[in-house]
Amino acid sequence: MYEEGEGISQDYNMAMKWYQDSADQDDADAQYRIGVLYAQGKGISKNKLQAQQWYQVACNNSNSRSCTAYSKLTLNQ
Repeated sequence: MYEEGEGISQDYNMAMKWYQDSADQDDADAQYRIGVLYAQGKGISKNKLQAQQWYQVACNNSNSRSCTAYSKLTLNQ
C-alpha cells in the first residue's frame, strides 16, 4: 500500500517499516520487497549488497521471484 500509494500517500519509509515487521516474522514476500527497495534505492540509499542479502533470505523462504532477482544481481556485479 505505502510503496505504491494505493489509497494513501506514497511513503517508502512507512512501506519499509511494515515490510520489516513482516520480514521479521519470516514473510518471504516482505523480504523480497525490502530487497527491491534496496535494489532500486526507493526511500533509502541504493545498496546492492543489502538487496542481495534480502533476496537470499526470501529465496531461502521459497520466494521464487527473490531467487531470480538474486541471480540477476549476482551476475551484474
